[in-house]
Amino acid sequence: MEAVAQFPLDGYAVHADLCGSGTEQVVIYTDDEAHIYASRPLDLRTARFAGPLPQPKRLSHSTLYPGGEVPLV
Repeated sequence: MEAVAQFPLDGYAVHADLCGSGTEQVVIYTDDEAHIYASRPLDLRTARFAGPLPQPKRLSHSTLYPGGEVPLV
């Protein structure tokens, strides 16, 4: 149970190959912002954005059910 990475932003975390690079990126997000982290620098100018990117089954079938509080209106 040792930490292998720490992120400077507290929030929800998801991961996927966002750029078609063959590696996964981690997105830490809150209601106000999102930060993308990668294991190496990526040149976004070479990313493929022609449509949905195929993802491995373990990524495309993941589900996010975030907890948290719902503010009273």
